[in-house]
Amino acid sequence: MDSNPTNDRSTNQTACGRDGSGGSARRLGVALSKDLRDFRRRLKVCWHRPDAEAIHQLRVQTRRMVVWCDLLGVLDADHHQIREARRRLKKLLRSLARLRDLQVQVILLTSVPKRLEPAARRLKRDLRNEEPHWDQRVKERLRRIRPSRLSSLMLGGETAATVVSAAIQAADPNGEAVVVGRWLMELQDAAETRLHDARGGSPGALHRFRIAVKHLRYGLEAVSGSFVGISATTLRRLRNLQGKLGAIQDFEVCRVRLETLTGRHPGWTDELDPLRRWLLQQRDGRIRRLIGNDPALLTPPVRLRVVRPAASGTSSARESPPAPPFQRRGRPAARTGR
Repeated sequence: MDSNPTNDRSTNQTACGRDGSGGSARRLGVALSKDLRDFRRRLKVCWHRPDAEAIHQLRVQTRRMVVWCDLLGVLDADHHQIREARRRLKKLLRSLARLRDLQVQVILLTSVPKRLEPAARRLKRDLRNEEPHWDQRVKERLRRIRPSRLSSLMLGGETAATVVSAAIQAADPNGEAVVVGRWLMELQDAAETRLHDARGGSPGALHRFRIAVKHLRYGLEAVSGSFVGISATTLRRLRNLQGKLGAIQDFEVCRVRLETLTGRHPGWTDELDPLRRWLLQQRDGRIRRLIGNDPALLTPPVRLRVVRPAASGTSSARESPPAPPFQRRGRPAARTGR
């Protein structure tokens, strides 16, 4: 048995290159390299200035890296290494989430009606008292993150293009569109399942649906530069849906926090109850508009295609056989910053 994985990867990369089928795999590698660089950059910004926007941007980029770990895991790259990289990223996400929730609630409470400002000030004081604790926890977690170690876990010392090309060739030599298409179908199916659960309007079910939408959107964005069939309209629709679901979750988290504060200080119940009712009204109104006005929340699937280079001696490019059905074709997708 050959114990040299580097030689195996190089051989597979060459095989992909000979038949021209590795072009999209190499573009995926370029996209992965870019996301790793962006992760390092966002991490560095947070090291120096962990304000609300820096925390948000690092969370977004960390989620993108989790999606890359999922894709590499599906491609059957070194599972132990990938699982370890994903575990570290998820621990970072958990630390960032608590601080981000506090920051978002403080921002949300600045928009309350004037009559509710005294109650909002009580809740904001409670949030700000807790913020230094989680700020320190985040700084400690950031100090433990080594981007070079994360890259090593994900890539094993190889280039991203080599790793992705070799993994795709090992997973299905017939074409990267088939492999990636299957993975995207799994993300789509997961979102559809969560959507079915969320149609009852439960905040918890809507939150789980939002997470599935995030994974679907970030997965599509990761591969959108390599495949035909992922339109900018689809990504924009998912981004808008994610924003609406996020607003619902923000009001729900703030409501739960307010009830916790009321439980600690029963004497404040009468003062804080109008704020509680306002938060419920804002949350439930958004749920009704989301469920009632947009029944087809996810785009129906069609076919994903990969454009391959033209064969030697021909003048035009050709398309590969279609992958399993996925997304509607349209204008080329543009990656968004959120």
